[in-house]
Amino acid sequence: MTVTDFFNTLKGNIDILAVEYSLNKDDLLLFLDDLSTLLVEKVDGQAMTIKEASDTYGIPQKALYAAQREGLIGNPILAADRSFLDRLASGWGKMWFLRLQVARLGRRERQHLVQSPEFANAWERFVYGRYLTWTEDQKRIRIDTLIDEVLERFPKLTVPRHLIYKGIKAIRSRVKEDKAYARANGISLAHYAKKRGAAPYETRGDTTWGDV
Repeated sequence: MTVTDFFNTLKGNIDILAVEYSLNKDDLLLFLDDLSTLLVEKVDGQAMTIKEASDTYGIPQKALYAAQREGLIGNPILAADRSFLDRLASGWGKMWFLRLQVARLGRRERQHLVQSPEFANAWERFVYGRYLTWTEDQKRIRIDTLIDEVLERFPKLTVPRHLIYKGIKAIRSRVKEDKAYARANGISLAHYAKKRGAAPYETRGDTTWGDV
């Protein structure tokens, strides 16, 4: 018996099932439809992972994970989700799409958005968090030591050491700018930790502003 045949049998006995388990018939039918679709697509190899969808549609994995958290697409990604991603991909990265997205932001917000992109890689977010939580009463963070921490924490990382060094310097500069902007505008460091994905966030308090 195929998955489809199995669920068709269940639907043929929907009245009995609804009475037996004290369930609403329409709700039960909807549930069986959703479940059968999920199983059929998984069995047939039609369901997609985030990585597969990213490779197929050219949308960053981080954006797809965010779409799942917001309930825009499911997990796994099924046919209905792929229809949505088809439409999204057609506008992704296009100037008219970006222009409409940022039109509601003020000039200063737009400038800060462009200058402060989110970090795509886990090791970058780790480094950002280390610098963000650093305070002036702590020992200064040496880049060579931080590279060792990165390589120990992310043993599968294939980025050459000299590129990690270059990345860390850029991240350190970004933290300086974020701290200055946050201090000037009364924004908490926790806000930036969440925005950059640098969680879990630990600090001695937002009133302590270390200069990295």
